[in-house]
Amino acid sequence: MTTDTAATSQSKIAAVLPLTALQVGMYLQSTLAERAQDPYLSQTVLDLSAAVERGRLDRALELLLDRYPNIRALLRQRRNGDLVWVVPRASTPVVTAVDDEWDDHLRRDRSVGFAFFEQPLIRFSYSTSARAPRVLITYHHALMDGWSEAIFVRELIALYESGEGARLPPAPDFGDYLAWTALQDNVTARQRWADYLDGFESATLVAGDRANGSSAGTRSRLDVDIDDALAQRVSEYARRTGVTTNVVVQTAWAAMLSARTGSDDVAFVMATSLRPFDLDGAEAMVGLLLNTVPVRLRWNSAATATEMLARVQADHLDLDEYRFLGLSDIAGTVGGGELFDTIVVYQNYPAPIPETSGTVDEITVLGAHMSFPMALIVGPDPALWAFVLHDEAAVGRQQAAMCAETFVE
Repeated sequence: MTTDTAATSQSKIAAVLPLTALQVGMYLQSTLAERAQDPYLSQTVLDLSAAVERGRLDRALELLLDRYPNIRALLRQRRNGDLVWVVPRASTPVVTAVDDEWDDHLRRDRSVGFAFFEQPLIRFSYSTSARAPRVLITYHHALMDGWSEAIFVRELIALYESGEGARLPPAPDFGDYLAWTALQDNVTARQRWADYLDGFESATLVAGDRANGSSAGTRSRLDVDIDDALAQRVSEYARRTGVTTNVVVQTAWAAMLSARTGSDDVAFVMATSLRPFDLDGAEAMVGLLLNTVPVRLRWNSAATATEMLARVQADHLDLDEYRFLGLSDIAGTVGGGELFDTIVVYQNYPAPIPETSGTVDEITVLGAHMSFPMALIVGPDPALWAFVLHDEAAVGRQQAAMCAETFVE
């Protein structure tokens, strides 16, 4: 793990870790004064089959945070203004018993948010009701991505069930990922992204001036109508054309943006996993191994749909080793400013509930992370599904519905 030697000379500090570019961006978006709620606060509910045993829960959480010390890190700001994670040598999980109505607790918990620089960015609570036993994990998205959360929840269940007897593999060090990012060639990456965006002159903005560079209003969810027949056609079409389902989704989103904006050169942002094949243990790391990068598509009326799909996939492959560069750095290669205001997130995570578990009946993720005026969230399991999240102050319900309808067409 990357360690700041001077800082860790204090006995209470185990390590000082840098923030990734995306973590810095999330912090800045979360602290915008006009936000009604933190767009990166995540709540995950575990419905248990029996009443919560507080002692077992406390011990499981202690063991889990010992395995992943970066998750218990505290955010601090140095005198020069740089943000860092400070990992304490030991910490006690924040656990609250809830006697009140559960739905009221969820609303209060979300409205409280996190006091940056004052507390860990993860907390836990549980219902004392034997009739509806639940555990709530509340954390800031800067701590971990969806893939990591699935690992975190699986291991929490295993530790709750078996304690020290849980047979868990050694936990890889998130610091190794931070070290990997520090070794990347930023100069070459900037040039490759500059080449990719060269000539992109008109921003692709669905919300227009109403967004004002941020998403500050109430978020609403709109389910996209994808029936089984359509999901099957998309899957078969992807296989037939030799591309991924994600590429089909992204190309359809680009077509929607072109239709809605009237431009044949459009761009949006995609969330991309950063778990390098050449980094040992990357697939099992818990942390934020994620970035956001642009996707650009220039429509050619003479090209077939298959050719357009192939172009998107080829661009992904060409830029794959440069996906670590921060979005603001990428945008800066073409002058900066607001170039796009929608994001596509393709969620394909490992199952969070172990097949052998008899403790947890269901897991529910409440809300989704979004700081853009509009987001498309897509997943492949068990069949293709999608929903649109939109900031009501920037993208109204009717406009979001029209975008979703055009996307499906």
